[in-house]
Amino acid sequence: MAMAGGLHVVWTNNTANCDTIALERNEDGGPFQNLETFVVPNAEALHDATASNAAVAYCYKLRCSIGELVSPDSNELCGSP
Repeated sequence: MAMAGGLHVVWTNNTANCDTIALERNEDGGPFQNLETFVVPNAEALHDATASNAAVAYCYKLRCSIGELVSPDSNELCGSP
């Protein structure tokens, strides 16, 4: 969701017992890089103030970890501010 000063990323966590949730981002289809790792299982949003270029498509995906188990990546969601 575009907002003044960046993008607001919102998701639904269907696995309530995650130890961590990793949020990754790419710019214009480049490689994904870790943006934030949440250590609270109920994290469901992040305001990405660094996504500030309206000419760039920012894409996000998430991954849940429970101990040594790591979920597959979520679907990608893309947007521009």
